[in-house]
Amino acid sequence: MTCPYCAASVRAGGQFCMSCGAFIPAERGHAREAAVVTAAHSTTALAAPDLEPAGLVPRLIANVLDTLLLVAFNLALFAAVLSLQGRGIGAEPVLTVARSFAVPTLAIGALYFAGFESSNWRATPAKRLFGMAVTDEDGDQLGLLHALGRYAAKSLTIALFPIGIWFAPFTARRQTLYDKLVGTVVIER
Repeated sequence: MTCPYCAASVRAGGQFCMSCGAFIPAERGHAREAAVVTAAHSTTALAAPDLEPAGLVPRLIANVLDTLLLVAFNLALFAAVLSLQGRGIGAEPVLTVARSFAVPTLAIGALYFAGFESSNWRATPAKRLFGMAVTDEDGDQLGLLHALGRYAAKSLTIALFPIGIWFAPFTARRQTLYDKLVGTVVIER
């Protein structure tokens, strides 16, 4: 098989060109066959389903919605703490509680994203709403540690190198810098 973008040779059943990284879709309704070669013999097996990269706008909207869900949860948590302390809800008391709960707040965010993305859903609630899933580059489900690594890389990229999120439109699989670093792809279900 030949890559339609750079004319490089692509292994049978390959979903991505190893030369230019372009996604090579299979014909709809047909399963791919990939050659599985062992030292003793070769056989044919079915490869993972096509990985259709998710759209950038739905990804952005899903991230905003997930962030709003986390902010709402954290504000409710802060309000509950203030209520238990018998303090009123205002900007200054909420900021004081937020400072004292900085580490738990980060842990809640990490568990939210990594927990959902490594679950059978393979997506946060907002990504699921938009029909997306987070997988490794072969289309397999992420493990919890892999998903935590993705969350850490995402947090560091956004904090230290925010332009890294703008890599997505310029890569064949619409991967951000943090997706490329940890080997993940956001796909359409």
